[in-house]
Order: sequence, then C-alpha cells, then structure tokens
Amino acid sequence: MNFKTKYFASIIAFTFLTLLTGSCRKEQPPCTGNCVSVGINGSVNNKSTGAGLPNIPVEVNWFKKGFCFTCTYYKVASGKSGNDGKFDFTTTIDTTFFKDYFLSVRVPADTNYISGSAIGGDDVNEERIYNFNAVALQNINLDFYPKTFLTIKLHRTLSDDFNNFSVEHSFHDKMAYLDYLISV
Repeated sequence: MNFKTKYFASIIAFTFLTLLTGSCRKEQPPCTGNCVSVGINGSVNNKSTGAGLPNIPVEVNWFKKGFCFTCTYYKVASGKSGNDGKFDFTTTIDTTFFKDYFLSVRVPADTNYISGSAIGGDDVNEERIYNFNAVALQNINLDFYPKTFLTIKLHRTLSDDFNNFSVEHSFHDKMAYLDYLISV
C-alpha cells in the first residue's frame, strides 16, 4: 500500500470509530437547577382493539434539539408496560434541560405492528415534549396497528398510458405512509 492509500484507510477507520463511539446513552446528570418531581405515565395500545400491549419496553430520554449526528442522550427512566399495557414512572428532572433538549417517551417498533406515529421513524413510536408541562407527561398513548396482508387486484379497462401507481395508508390524526409505488 502506498502512503495515500494508508492515509485514506486510516481516515475512514478513525471516522468509523468516532461515529461508533461518539453517540452514547448516559444516565441523566444529577439535578442542580430547577428540579421537579414528575410522573410520566400512559399506555401502549393495539389501536384496532383498544387492548393494552403487555411487556413492551418503554424508555424516557433527553435528546438534543435540532440536528445532531453523534450527540450524547440521557436516560431518564425505563421499564416495561404492565399486563394492561400501562406504564408509570416517577422521577426528578431538571426543567432547564428543555432549553437544549426535548424529552422523549418511546417504545421500539414491533414487526407485527405498524406504528401510528410519524414521530421517531420506523424503528420507534414516541411522543416528544419540547417544553415543561406536567400535564403533557400524563396519559401518553403510544398506539400500534396490527399488520395484515392486503391483496388488491386491478383490472385495466382503458388502453391509455399511466405514469405511476401508488398505495398508501394514513391515520386520522397522523401522517400518511407510502407503502407501494410503481413508476413507468
């Protein structure tokens, strides 16, 4: 290997290690500012039936506001939903954190369910709280819809050209999701 190749390889290895170790979860720092004891509660539900989903991991974390690729985030509380799908945490937070962070209450996505939330992406269902409001930390509902198969049979009756075909679903109070797209 020549010098340029070794240099380029070492830059890539350093970048990879930095990204791998740069973002990590830490425990919430001890409260030194505006300390408030809060209750964070809600439920994880099958939205179709209204039934609670048991033993679902629930996390409460502080995440940096704005774009942040390798930022540290802080664990506030974690546990699992009960047999009725409910979760309840009591913890102390420093409300001055809301200046630079938001509070996230999240559960991981389940391959058997579709998240009803557009927040958090495909791998989590979460609620975000950007300003301190004790009421907003109560009765948080994280809803999922059971996945099912849908078969659509189309029969073209016209001979004209079409540009594309798409199938999407949406939730009444959330965003739409594009499931299938054919472009010609």
